[in-house]
Amino acid sequence: MAHELSRQALYNLVWGKAKTEVAKDFGVSDVAVGKACKKANIPVPPRGYWAMREAQRHRLKIPLPARGLGQSDTITFGPRRGWWPQEPIGELPSPPEFSEPMDSVIRRAQQMAGKVTVPRNLDNPHLLVAKLLEQDELRRQKVAESKYYWDKPRFEAPAARRRLRLINALFLALARAGYRPDCSGQDADELFAHVGDQLVRFIIVPIKKGKQHDHMFGDEAASARLPLRLSIESCVDGPPGIGKAWQDTDNQRLEAVIPEAVVSILVFGEVHYRANAINQHEWLVERKHDQEEAIRKARELAERQKREAQLKREQERRQILFVQARNWKQAADVREFVAAAREHNAAPLHLEELEAWASWALSEAEALDPLSASLTNLLGSAEPEKPGSSDE
Repeated sequence: MAHELSRQALYNLVWGKAKTEVAKDFGVSDVAVGKACKKANIPVPPRGYWAMREAQRHRLKIPLPARGLGQSDTITFGPRRGWWPQEPIGELPSPPEFSEPMDSVIRRAQQMAGKVTVPRNLDNPHLLVAKLLEQDELRRQKVAESKYYWDKPRFEAPAARRRLRLINALFLALARAGYRPDCSGQDADELFAHVGDQLVRFIIVPIKKGKQHDHMFGDEAASARLPLRLSIESCVDGPPGIGKAWQDTDNQRLEAVIPEAVVSILVFGEVHYRANAINQHEWLVERKHDQEEAIRKARELAERQKREAQLKREQERRQILFVQARNWKQAADVREFVAAAREHNAAPLHLEELEAWASWALSEAEALDPLSASLTNLLGSAEPEKPGSSDE
């Protein structure tokens, strides 16, 4: 079973009792509680805090810092709720509210980013950029060893080298702000920033103009003039003043907007968190409505099936009644027929055979006549269902 609580609630718990006791409440280990606090940036009591508390000595309680950009305000112990949970959704939580205005978020992002510059070279690259350069050096060595080696260096052309410098500047700035950048592909085609619990995707690509500039590995003169575009890949827009796409123009190069881009990436981490929180709540509302609708339809189906079953029982009871009435009449006809046969044979001729036949015919009438059985058997053979006896 999953246990969800806010950062403030977990902070109050870990400062109210030992982590081992908190862990027992959620059925996890104290190590799991510690990891959850660290991930959520929740300070925990330092070593010796509880001894000082028992001794009633002065103790310093570390205040709870503000939620980080893009960081979830909810901590979950146990399995998370699936996208289409089978368990019924109880009382819905309140719609998400965000007390910090976006202007304040932007100011925080600007403070975290600080001064951002684009180095003129790659002498002190970010670890991921250094790895790309190492892989490129290996390609260069293999090309030198064999002219048939197909995998050429990726970052030798001026535009590719410049693009790598821009990526390096972004990665270094994000790391200084306390967030982890990442990339994928041999050309670092996809770029990422882990902002809190959100993944912000962005790209730096050449701006293609017709058949010219098909890639960044042409002649040096063409490559040097190849304009680049930087964009944040997001289906939502940022707040006013926060862009998500920039490109080289005649008046401004991308190097000049890298500081703005770093701030935008950080802000978009918070934008994504808020959008996801709202979408999750709307999904819960929709899912709860679907569950209630499914319950309503199931009840309607059960009631309809109950009515149909009751109608079927009544029809069967009616058929039994008609059969019993027919049998009773046939039994009476047989008895009357036997009496007529006896009266017709007033002479003692074949009397023994007649009585044997009459005895057989009357036994058949007795077996056929529903009134020959007890009244309890008669009524029980077509007893209707008592109210409330069927399963709900």
